[in-house]
Amino acid sequence: MVKYSTRYLALSLFILITVFCGNDPSVNNSQPTNMNQIAMLEADNPKVQGIVNKVSEDSLGLYISKLVSFFTRHTNSDTVSATRGIGAARRWVFGKFKSFSEREGGRLQVYYHDFDATVRGVFGFHRNVIAELPGTLTPDRKFVVSGHLDSRNSDNSDAVGFAAGANDDGSGVAAAIELARILSEFEFESTLIFVAFTGEDQGLFGSRAYAQDLRESNTNIVGMVTNDIIGNIVGGSGNVDSLNVRCFSDDQPDSRHRQLARYVKIQGDAYVPGFTVNLIPSRDRPGRGGDHFGFNEQGYTAARLTEPEDNLAHQHNMNDLPEFMSFPYLTKVVKINSAYLATWADAPDIPKNVQARSQSGGQQRISWDASNRQDFEKYLVSLRDPTSITYDSLITVGNENEFFLSTSSGVFISISAVDRDGNESIFSNEVLVQ
Repeated sequence: MVKYSTRYLALSLFILITVFCGNDPSVNNSQPTNMNQIAMLEADNPKVQGIVNKVSEDSLGLYISKLVSFFTRHTNSDTVSATRGIGAARRWVFGKFKSFSEREGGRLQVYYHDFDATVRGVFGFHRNVIAELPGTLTPDRKFVVSGHLDSRNSDNSDAVGFAAGANDDGSGVAAAIELARILSEFEFESTLIFVAFTGEDQGLFGSRAYAQDLRESNTNIVGMVTNDIIGNIVGGSGNVDSLNVRCFSDDQPDSRHRQLARYVKIQGDAYVPGFTVNLIPSRDRPGRGGDHFGFNEQGYTAARLTEPEDNLAHQHNMNDLPEFMSFPYLTKVVKINSAYLATWADAPDIPKNVQARSQSGGQQRISWDASNRQDFEKYLVSLRDPTSITYDSLITVGNENEFFLSTSSGVFISISAVDRDGNESIFSNEVLVQ
């Protein structure tokens, strides 16, 4: 069960919240009455914490060492050699996924996603590597976590020169492999998909092809997070930061993408104490992009994790080597991923049809569709001032699917459903209450 603690923030907004069972004011569950009070999640789900603790720095180091050994993983590189090029690299990733599947009796479904594309003027056949862990209760609800397998040097058309791609994006592929290794040991109610994309550095080819195919098949992808450049703590300015990871999401404050980013943050902050997910109000860095773009373009909810500050001395060149990475830092970022994935995969669905209706006396009635989950326990209400990047308050509402709000100024409201084990759903779309 997730517990809640209280801290204080310097906010001027004051709200009064009263929760009723139906419309009977005689049944009144007392709630915090000041927006200065915020309930913060604390890690107390043994399954999730156990998964987080399984992330291995040694395993991540071995994965990246192997990926670098392929000399180049350029999208147009050799596909025949057993030791060099993108073909050897993708077969190795496929083999790692397959070994996890065999260990678990075949529950992890491993396959290639194939597509044709003209990359840097060369037409060819390309493959993403995918491992899918089907859910036991709601398998049609799916979440994608990824890194990109391809690498590049300073000449983006050079498919034969050395391009180690240790951090960009061996780190993200290593994360996907490690997450598949650990999470496939467990059963989850919803489906998790681990992907090593190709063609990212040459134009997001693999992720765009996969996202388009998912959309055309009406696949219910609830969320997608790409891990791209997540293993270095020394920024290009010389600053050293081992305590933060950036999370980029679409720049509309009340977008579904931003709600996903906030979810990554609250779960990561809870289960990896002392390490912060820093929310960035932009889809990506200026002039840059990632595999989450293709999912955004297909109407899916998506975000990106990347290290605190880019260091171009070790990106897109021959100096993207393991010795310039921090493996303790990479381990923490992978732990963040394991926390939100494990929580989401067992959580109820996102509450739907959240509405605000004016009532007499200046109150607003906030309502949403009730959960039909047998293991459902309660709802969380998030309150966010329009100027805040993340939530200002999280308040427990019990198992009633409405509450009444009095406020002197605008506030965004969204709802999360929580099961008996404390697994919280991603929060619903936000509703602005005036």
